[in-house]
This record gives sequence, C-alpha cells and structure tokens, in this order.
Amino acid sequence: MKTVMNSAHSMLLNLSKRRLISNTLVLMIWFGISSTAFSQNQSTRIETDKGMRMVVASQDANIRQAILTTSQYPDILSQIVQLKERTKASFHALIGSFNQQKQGWFYELSRYPDLLHLLATQPTGLKRSAIEGMLPTQESHLKTAAWKLYHNHHEDLIETDRLEAQANQNFNDLVANTPVDVREQFRLLSQHPDILEALTDNLALTTNLGQLYASDKAGLTQQLAEQHDSLVLQNQQVIQSYKQQMDSNPQAVSELNQAAKDFAQANGYILPNGQYATTNNNYWANPYSFWFGYPYWYGSPLWYPGAYWSNFGMYYGLGGLGFYGFPSLGFSNWFFNGGYYTNYPILYRQFGRYYRTNLWTNRPYVPASHAFMSVANQHFNPANRLPNSTFTRPSFSGRSFSPNNSFRSYNTAPSRFGSRSSFGGGRSFSGGFGGRRR
Repeated sequence: MKTVMNSAHSMLLNLSKRRLISNTLVLMIWFGISSTAFSQNQSTRIETDKGMRMVVASQDANIRQAILTTSQYPDILSQIVQLKERTKASFHALIGSFNQQKQGWFYELSRYPDLLHLLATQPTGLKRSAIEGMLPTQESHLKTAAWKLYHNHHEDLIETDRLEAQANQNFNDLVANTPVDVREQFRLLSQHPDILEALTDNLALTTNLGQLYASDKAGLTQQLAEQHDSLVLQNQQVIQSYKQQMDSNPQAVSELNQAAKDFAQANGYILPNGQYATTNNNYWANPYSFWFGYPYWYGSPLWYPGAYWSNFGMYYGLGGLGFYGFPSLGFSNWFFNGGYYTNYPILYRQFGRYYRTNLWTNRPYVPASHAFMSVANQHFNPANRLPNSTFTRPSFSGRSFSPNNSFRSYNTAPSRFGSRSSFGGGRSFSGGFGGRRR
C-alpha cells in the first residue's frame, strides 16, 4: 500500500511540475512581449509568426492541439472577442459603483462559476454557516466574498451569474456548427483564459498559424513538439542554475520573499488565504473568468492567483520538492525600473551577480529567464540598452549580450529614492469605475 501511495504521490508531483513548467514558459513569453503592457487595457501583443509559434510550442500537447485546431476558425475567434468585450462591459457596469474591496469579491466568485450559480439560486435568509458549507474550499477570502455578496448583494449576484451563463450560452452557439472535436477544443481553451486571450488579441498571427497548420498538419505538429522539448530542457537548465545561486544566499531569498509580498500588496493582488507561500499543488486551478477578466486594478496580468508564487520559485510541491521560477516581467519592472531595489540591498546584489555571471558566460536568454534578464540588462547595462521592441519579442529568447565597460555597479544598492514612478505595479485603486462607492 505504501508503494502504491508513493507512486501516486510521485505521479501527482510530476503532473504538477509539467503543468507549472508549461505555464511558466508561456507566461514568460507572453509577459515579455511588451515591457510596458501591464494593464488589461493593453493587448497581449505578439509581434511575429515566429513568436506565435513559440507561444504554441511552450504548451503541453493537448493545449497545442487545441490551439492549432481553433486557429483555423478566425471568424469564430473574432466573434469571441466581441462577446467578451460586451460581457466585460456589462460586468463593469454592474460592479462599477462598489469600492475595490467589494469588486474584489465579485472577481473572486467569478473564479468559481458553479459556486456563483449555486449562491445565486439559493433562497435568501440562509445562515452564514450554511453558505460556508457550500464552498469548495474554506479559504478565508472566498468565505468572506461568498457570504457578503449572498447576504448583502444577492440581486447583483444573480445578475453576475446571468451574465456568465449568457456568455457561455453565446459561446456554445458560436461553436455549435463546428465538428464535435472542434467544439471540444474551443471549450478546452475557454478553461485557459490566458491562452484564449493571447489567440484573440493576435488574430492575424493566429490566422496565419491556422493556414500553416492546414497546409501541413503532421509536419507542424512534429516541429512544435520538438521545439517544446527543447524549450523545456533549456528552461530546466537555466532554472537549476538560478536556484543554486539563490540557495547559496538565504538572506537574498528572505528579501525576495518580502519583495514579492510588497509587490503583491502594491498591485492589490488577491492571493489565496492571504498567504505568500503555499503547499497547494493545484496552482493553475480556478482562473478568473475569461468573460470578466482579472481585476482591472492589477498592475500586471494575474489570471491564476494560486500561481503567483511560481514567478519567484517559492512553491513547494509534494514531499517538500518544488519548482523554481524567475521573477515575472511585472515584478522585474517594479523592482528595477520602479526603484524599489533600494529596499532590498542583498537581493539587489544577488540579482547583479546572477546577471553578470550569465552575461559573461554567454548563456542565451531562454523563456524562463527572458523577461527578468531583459529588464536587468536595461538597469545594469544602460549604455547597451536595446529598444523594447527588440528584446521583448518572443523570438529574442536566444539572444545574448557581450559585457562592456558601462555596467552599473551592483555591489551596493543606490540610496533610497524620494519618489518612485509605477512600473507594473505600484498603484492600487480604492474606487471603482467612476461611480459612487457603496
């Protein structure tokens, strides 16, 4: 029995790691696309067909196939964009007069559509214990959101459920006339809002991908599979090197932990249990609704709140094993370009050493380190700074730099700034969309 349990334990851990590796790859590619595109008001831009192929290659086989299949239906994808914009506008109009805390409750319940529907269809007057007994998890923020909205805003809860149901019905109508397997692929992608958004935000490139796939399905499928394996191997090697360097400096790890907390607070991120490290392996479960989006005040994209710490290597898997990840593009801009590195001198020096070591050893930028190293290059090597459009393309992941004499010193952090601008998260809004606060 013990052997069987250990085997299952290992299988779950491997599945979790593969999912985390895959999503880390695609997040680093997409969030490295534009170093200024942190807001939902800006699109997830991909500049080249090669960049789009790297996005596809970064995913696991089932998601790659779903992308390739649905890319052959650009008209449907275009209609999905319109449907999303109408639904999001209606949702914003519904919650816009509430303060940010209450808006956050609506966004939180949007991550659990079945629960949202269940609460919306309950009679009024139930006790809090009854409501909490319906929850899939006893996470504190979810408990508060569910009870407060059920008890005080039941009509708004009903309307939110109606918007979600109507969007899903319209979506099903859009794909109803496609073959059964195509419908299933569309539905699979609807469960991965980050991926579906990237496809719809880059419709021309998605269309090109679909045409290429139609002309040589077997050939493109094989090419993407080989590219995926190569990306995973490269990322594992780079991440292992990063992990070893960070593990050698516990004080830097401690400061990174604090910096990640501060970044989350600056962005108004709603994280599970209000905690900053987790033993939950289901990082990529319960994303925000594709139709409503993630909270509009987030300074950088976060579709999966449970996956926040994968950007910092602070997830711990089953049996204490974990997967290290590089700081995200949003965090890197906040840390370096926002001037917040002055608060974390040991971490700043550690990042500087990592940057210099990898630069002088001529290691390539692979997707895992791409966003972090690009921003670090702007900071430590401003004289050799490249235009954003050059180093933020997905196709730039193989580029490396040669050191010169214009490096900024990283041995000591500069003095604390008197004021800081906001780069990918330094602001948090307390109001709504301009309406009265309730």
